[in-house]
Amino acid sequence: MTALLQQEEAWLGFWNTARVTQIAKTGFPAKMAYMKEGIPGYTNGVGLVKGGPNRDTALQFIEYILSEEGQLAVQNAFGGAPTVEGAKQDPEIAKFLPTPEQFKTVYTMDVEAIAAGRAAILDKWAKEIESAKR
Repeated sequence: MTALLQQEEAWLGFWNTARVTQIAKTGFPAKMAYMKEGIPGYTNGVGLVKGGPNRDTALQFIEYILSEEGQLAVQNAFGGAPTVEGAKQDPEIAKFLPTPEQFKTVYTMDVEAIAAGRAAILDKWAKEIESAKR
C-alpha cells in the first residue's frame, strides 16, 4: 500500500495508525481518517511461552514494555497508541491517534461473522471498490 500511495496509484488505503505514522515519518503527507460509525480495534501483544528458556529475561522484557519508557519506545518504533492507560504519548504520534471521544467508538470485529459472510463481502468489494478503479 505504501508504494501505491507514494506512486499516486492509490489515494486511499485501509490502514492502522501505526502504518500511517510510519509513512508520515518519511515526509509523505499521510493523514488518518476515522469512520463516524466507529473504529475497528485490534491488539498487539507480548506473551510468555510456557516452559520457554530465559523466563526471567522474558519477564523483564514484559515489565519494560509496560513501563513508561517502554511505551514511548514502542510508539516511536511502530507508531500507534500506548497499551497502558494513562501512558504518555509522543506528540508527533498522538496527532495520528483517535481523540478520547473517538476511542469510545472502538469496537471488536466479529471474525466469525466476517468469515461466514466472506463471499458477500468480497462481492460487494468487487462491485463498489474494484469497479471504481481509474
